Amino acid sequence: MIRPATLADVPEIAALMRQTITVSVDASDDEKAIFLENTAATLKWWKQHQDHCVHLVATDDDMVTGVILVRDFWNLCSLFVDPAHQRRGIGRALVQAAIAACRPRSERPVMRLNAARNAVPFYLAMGFTPIPGRDMLHGATAMEFQFGVH
Repeated sequence: MIRPATLADVPEIAALMRQTITVSVDASDDEKAIFLENTAATLKWWKQHQDHCVHLVATDDDMVTGVILVRDFWNLCSLFVDPAHQRRGIGRALVQAAIAACRPRSERPVMRLNAARNAVPFYLAMGFTPIPGRDMLHGATAMEFQFGVH
């Protein structure tokens, strides 16, 4: 089930993000520390700007198994799926739900993100394309999804 995130979900979302970064992200320990700091800052931002984003969770038996946050309806800044629940379509369903929710509300014609190295094939399969000439820190790949094309 996919539903809007609530403040009551924050501890479970934070734990899910930590677990996923620790287990699934292809990065050095220093890079993982930066990712952890960024996710904490993102959750803090969301608490203060809930009306300026789409923040969804996927649940299974009331347990949060995935989360996506799109700031300002175009900046996909968080997508995490519990490692034990990956490869079951949860990430795909979250991205599709976020695109559907953001497309009519975005002031931009695209959704953008910075993909971790190991997430690039997933985003390519979802219809995102690399943005030429955008060098990102920590091995991330800048990508975008054109709302009008798909």
